[in-house]
Amino acid sequence: MMTVLLFSACNAGQPNSSITSQTPAYVPTPTPTPSVVIESKTVDLLLQNKSGEQGTALLEDIDGKLRVTLTVTGEPKGVSQPAHIHAGLCPTPGAVKYPLTNVVNGQSVTMIDVTMAELLGMGDLAINIHKSAASANVYVACGDVR
Repeated sequence: MMTVLLFSACNAGQPNSSITSQTPAYVPTPTPTPSVVIESKTVDLLLQNKSGEQGTALLEDIDGKLRVTLTVTGEPKGVSQPAHIHAGLCPTPGAVKYPLTNVVNGQSVTMIDVTMAELLGMGDLAINIHKSAASANVYVACGDVR
């Protein structure tokens, strides 16, 4: 109680400028948006031309873009194989719609600036893997995107 009296006595009759009655303004802190997979689809990549190569393409809608992950077995080690999303269907798809990262040692990951809904709204599409850049006319695996 003595402390209170001394404190009160020291401040008696003087305005207290160290105490404010204002509430600080609310400033919202932006919450980071995590990468969320909204939709995913798996496409089977079936062998073509007796290549022995087959696998899957995992399509994932992530933050407004499409991640395409190719996983292939039976491929020649160390060979870079071009891959694309083509218009049309297997076994003979048409023009390239989206180039994908070349498949090397059975793996490829590509981000495409399109959503899953946009891609699926483009009509018939196929994911195609070519034997090599030099033998791009030889298809080794293909899968229809439906």
